[in-house]
Amino acid sequence: MSLLLAKEALNYIDYIFNHLHMDINDHLILLKEKIEKIKSVLLKKEENESLLNLKIKNQTLEDIQDIEKILQELKSIFPQNQTKFDFLDRPVSQLKNFFQDISGDKDSYDDDFKIIHHPDQGI
Repeated sequence: MSLLLAKEALNYIDYIFNHLHMDINDHLILLKEKIEKIKSVLLKKEENESLLNLKIKNQTLEDIQDIEKILQELKSIFPQNQTKFDFLDRPVSQLKNFFQDISGDKDSYDDDFKIIHHPDQGI
């Protein structure tokens, strides 16, 4: 789940860079680098998940919280952007419970964390 959050966060930043034609400033570049580092760590965790399942889930919750903070900051920088992340509307406590309750089947939670796409609005 958190790997998906990292991917969505990177997509959000790419959207800002590519579609809003905003100036790329150092702050956004640093945010993108931080998310990419988290994503890299999560990829390694995903590879080893069968061996360290519980430990990884606890560490991943911290990664989710880091990504949420970055996305909230991005939304405050660009509030006019209509791209919506459903998971930002969930309190962290719900994310924790949701994450701990999921099975190993990735498809069971994929749809909970997708950008809502509105082609008629150019998003």
